Amino acid sequence: MRTLFLFIISFSIFFASTLTAEVSKDPLSASIDEYYASERSHGAWYMGGGAFSLVSGISLSSNSGDYQKGMGTVFLGAGLYQGISGYFMYSDAPKKAAETKNKVAAGRKKFKEEELDRLYNIRQSFGIHKSVELGAIGLGLLANYMGSQQDNQRLSGMGAGLVAQGLIMVLLDAIGERRLDKYGDAIYNIQVTYRNPTPSMEGLYGLSYSFRF
Repeated sequence: MRTLFLFIISFSIFFASTLTAEVSKDPLSASIDEYYASERSHGAWYMGGGAFSLVSGISLSSNSGDYQKGMGTVFLGAGLYQGISGYFMYSDAPKKAAETKNKVAAGRKKFKEEELDRLYNIRQSFGIHKSVELGAIGLGLLANYMGSQQDNQRLSGMGAGLVAQGLIMVLLDAIGERRLDKYGDAIYNIQVTYRNPTPSMEGLYGLSYSFRF
């Protein structure tokens, strides 16, 4: 079983590292290619995490101990979510990249405005996800404590599973936030006619002001 875990992790790292953006002469096109290539890579990490969680969940659930079965239940549910989410992230990235480039062709100024608004909404959703994940970690700690006080091993195991999966999701989303911010800064600095930044843009993706007149 340990060998299988190591194989899943190693394969995910190798697979994600092979997903690179095609080189483009246009800086904007290059930024779009890089962003969606990193989204595919992120999806591969999600699928790898999902596979790891599912295998762990099956292994834990087949154990005779209530603590392990409690952890296994959480790992199975989280693994399904991670695997399905990762699949859609991975498979939809090329289509999204093509659609984004079509929007650029319609006009860079309009594209910049709409794309920054879209990225701002995604950034807000990351904040919601993080709150849910931190809440799951807190709930897991509480469940683990209550289970130990009540001698309820299954509840303690579920609590430990929530903490572990919450930490995994926080890490995966932190990777997503980092690539989103990098892409957002690139879009913010597109060379278009100057206009005052809206509140949704200012301070979020305007980390390096380089307007062109």
